[in-house]
Amino acid sequence: YRPQVVGETEKRLWEPNSDDDALQLALKADGSSVRSDIYTRDILDEAYISEVGPNIYKSFIERMNTLKSTNKINDWESAAYDWRLSLDQILASGTEMGQNISYLTATDTPYIVQELRRLAAASRTGKVTVVAHSNGGLVAKAMMEKLGTTTTSALIDKVILIAVPQVGTPAAIAGLLHGYDQNIPFKVSESAMRQIGNNAPAIYNLLPSSDYFTYVDDPVATFDPATLPDWVSRYGSTIHSKERLHTFLTSAYERVASSSTDTINPVQLHDTLLTQAESIHASLDAWTPPIGVQLIQIAGWGIPTTLKGIEYASTSRSIFCFAVCEDGLALTPSTTIDGDGTVVVPSALWTSTTTGAVNYWVDLNEYNRDHPILSALGPTKFKHARILETDPVLSLIANTVTDSLVMPDQYIFTQEPTGDGNRLRYTLHSPLTLNLYDDQGRHTGVSTTTNKIEEQVPGTYYMQFDEVKYIFTDASTTANIVMTGYAPGSFTFNVDQYN
Repeated sequence: YRPQVVGETEKRLWEPNSDDDALQLALKADGSSVRSDIYTRDILDEAYISEVGPNIYKSFIERMNTLKSTNKINDWESAAYDWRLSLDQILASGTEMGQNISYLTATDTPYIVQELRRLAAASRTGKVTVVAHSNGGLVAKAMMEKLGTTTTSALIDKVILIAVPQVGTPAAIAGLLHGYDQNIPFKVSESAMRQIGNNAPAIYNLLPSSDYFTYVDDPVATFDPATLPDWVSRYGSTIHSKERLHTFLTSAYERVASSSTDTINPVQLHDTLLTQAESIHASLDAWTPPIGVQLIQIAGWGIPTTLKGIEYASTSRSIFCFAVCEDGLALTPSTTIDGDGTVVVPSALWTSTTTGAVNYWVDLNEYNRDHPILSALGPTKFKHARILETDPVLSLIANTVTDSLVMPDQYIFTQEPTGDGNRLRYTLHSPLTLNLYDDQGRHTGVSTTTNKIEEQVPGTYYMQFDEVKYIFTDASTTANIVMTGYAPGSFTFNVDQYN
């Protein structure tokens, strides 16, 4: 956070416009911050200020403020934290400096725990409700584990975990190894974001844990025996265990440096950080809510770009080469609708209902389809990052916090939704752009003016993995596909129907 005054308006968010800017957020190999003056202040309402950007927590903030102003709740507080650090560091630090909070040194009054106790002391019931999204759910679980069951029961009445990767998610593998989908909405490369993640303990915590593999059958990585026999001999043909994943992630074989701009070939992850993450999950994955604490788990569902694994092959024998075929890797994403675009459902709903947990699925695909105008305002639809912008989730949170009756909602389910109907997947292997337009002129693809993803056509989603572009649509969607070349070469265009 680096405030700048522009005219009479203070810009509330530092906007990195280059990799050099972004790399100031990196951690050194010893875990210390490259810059010692990095701090946080509050949670993010909008992703960026200089352009019309997507809201992240803006609607959530407004809903909580409304609950307070109408005396439905006594107070609320957002607990912003330094997402780069380990859970232990976050919970042992947080020094207030005016409006700013630094997590780079330990303190006797760690911010998150201190605010929890303050809110509980001022509460009418003497307790608070914890609402945690994404990685914040791991912070919340670690906090309750640190407090112990007795103190947790005395201070907390409910915990609402929203899209939390409780046992990790395969997207973290793609992010740490290749920089995939880690880019923030600024002019920063995937290479820079991968370099930042390489030394960040918190990002390692998002990797699939040992318990992940006990519940999910799909492998998180596969290797083509015909084109990558050396990889198969080292890792096996599939990665479906903590041990094999550890070996693959920490291997030095055919890896590039974390500073490399080559994001197709993977980097070597740090054995120490991975071992620490595995140890953390051995404890957190076994966590259950203490007596007197109600646990509500909310998972996003229906986003077909949710990554469940990566398929590796060599381009030396791949039909998907361009004008000149050279030896190299070809990466193919394996996707599922069983997630919110980032976190798969089994991880978000990890804690067993036998411990008293209450589970909800929110059908983000249907919500996106029914709210195309809202979805089109930002570069992406309602997915993992924006799940707290959806009315069904906000209403569910508000009703739970205020002990109101949870009314049925057409997008909220207490049982796993059923995927019905066929879908189409357009795949383009080539030096061309892939764009889809409907008869109203709405666009799905990468904007030529902002260079950001647009998913304006209802029921459609765009993703790019390596140099391959994908568009997912309903089978009933009538649209025009437009491809524009940006380099010489051949192309392969596939249209696949699946259920």
